[in-house]
Amino acid sequence: MNKTSNGTRKIIVNVNLDSIPVKMELDTGAALSLMTIKDYEDFFGNRPSLASTPVKLKTYTGEIIHPLGKTVVNITTPTQNTKQDLYIPEKGSNPIFGRDWLSQVTMNWEGLHQQNLSIK
Repeated sequence: MNKTSNGTRKIIVNVNLDSIPVKMELDTGAALSLMTIKDYEDFFGNRPSLASTPVKLKTYTGEIIHPLGKTVVNITTPTQNTKQDLYIPEKGSNPIFGRDWLSQVTMNWEGLHQQNLSIK
């Protein structure tokens, strides 16, 4: 696991988005799941244009971020297949698995004590 600047560990989940394996940081403080435009282009290449969104994101420091858009991705797990919105800001850090997906995607909570949690 990675550590944050205050020493706490990041929880990284391995997810399949449109059959592409992606490592995402589980962030219960993030209302929405997101990935920077650079990561989006690296992972998904020539996907159709992003859909516009009126969503505004607020960072923990109070900064307002307007995503460039959103896309719908197919998240596949051993027990389910679900389509969810993925928001695309210009800047950021790791791809974020937010609360919006936590409420929709079945997770193996017992696996969280391990280094990584896989959702395939």
